[in-house]
Amino acid sequence: MISEAFQWTKQPVNPTIVVEGVNNTKVSLLWEYVLSQGESIASITVSRGRPDSAERETFAVQGSNPLRVTRFQNKYNVAPPLTVELLDLKNKEEYVYFIDVVSSTGDTPSSQVRIIVNGKFRLILD
Repeated sequence: MISEAFQWTKQPVNPTIVVEGVNNTKVSLLWEYVLSQGESIASITVSRGRPDSAERETFAVQGSNPLRVTRFQNKYNVAPPLTVELLDLKNKEEYVYFIDVVSSTGDTPSSQVRIIVNGKFRLILD
């Protein structure tokens, strides 16, 4: 049996919707994947960009070192193999999060998820 190269087996719901004041802290985005026999990860880059822009800001990387946050340390945590935790989202912090992988076979799989942050709301009971 021939095994396939890198494959995503789990990705976050896209879009992921959070509500400020309800579930906007410690939002975990989880990606899972499988590798073919003998395949390994050469690098992982985690970046963010505004939904209406092509510009990206890299904030976490994995190369020869484990996956780690390199910018915005007060906004994100990361954990292997590939979990990104958004620590405290505010109403104006709507981003698309990008995962770019380079495998030892030369494959370059990627994934993205948009985060939509809805403002605080009030429940009015009559």
